[in-house]
Amino acid sequence: MADWLLLRLPRNPGDEVSWILADGRGSAITAPQSGPLGEIAPRAAGRRVCVLVPSTDVLLAEPEVPVKAGTKLQQVVPYALEEQLAEDIDDLHFAIGNLALRSAKYDLALAEFQLVLDRFDRNSKAAAEIYLRMSDAYRLKGDLDFAATVLQQAQTLQPDNLVVLNTLAGTLYVAGQKERAADQYRKILELDPKSGAALNNLAYMLADTDPTLALAYAHRARQLFPNEPQIADTLGWVYFKLKRADEAISLFREVVQKEPRQATYRYHLAAALELKGDHVEARKESEAALKSNPSKDDEEKINELLRNLRR
Repeated sequence: MADWLLLRLPRNPGDEVSWILADGRGSAITAPQSGPLGEIAPRAAGRRVCVLVPSTDVLLAEPEVPVKAGTKLQQVVPYALEEQLAEDIDDLHFAIGNLALRSAKYDLALAEFQLVLDRFDRNSKAAAEIYLRMSDAYRLKGDLDFAATVLQQAQTLQPDNLVVLNTLAGTLYVAGQKERAADQYRKILELDPKSGAALNNLAYMLADTDPTLALAYAHRARQLFPNEPQIADTLGWVYFKLKRADEAISLFREVVQKEPRQATYRYHLAAALELKGDHVEARKESEAALKSNPSKDDEEKINELLRNLRR
């Protein structure tokens, strides 16, 4: 009984292929390995080959053919399949766009979504879903302005769609348009007063300009989601902005205990300790934050805090 070569193709075309050899009974005779497909090809000689393909790359079709096709069945099937695929062309373009998005081929994704959009009434509610996917491609591509533009088109078509509103608010915030982002979060709270994300994000944005109002939002979020570290961190940050060091430290210690590798939480704790005057502990937490893979922005803030502590 011939051995088997089992291949598993990757989701992304540029990734390596995983493979293993098995005997005729299905028992492994090598350890799982990976490498370029071209290097694996010689191992197929004299073996049966089984290829596992990602389900996202497979289309199962059941074309209908005339009962009397008879001996012409092989000639009829391709035409029947072509007809069925033509009916599902929008779904195919949408699926290709989603696959391109996952493979970081953002221009291809945009082109595929545009093909689908061109076949839709752009003023229909269904077009909002396409605009939403296009915004993902623009955002991942780094074009936040275009991402916000298409999201606003989606919002016009579906003004009560919370997914669209949350995505638009987050995109505007990252793009530095904080006032417009805050307006979107307020709209979300009008539709869903218990939205923890909207309450939390609005509180964090208002911490610098209106900490008293931010405290009300942060308290409400904490009441709704008492075990969520990000919400506890936001409440602690609002306390920090209000110069209420002890309350801030208590919350920051709570979140650091839950997620000790989160650099932002350790930086916030260090800042609150510095506010209280505990420079030794503040320096300790700052140094721990630097070892926790902080973002570039957080790293700059941590280093600035350390410089202040060394004065």
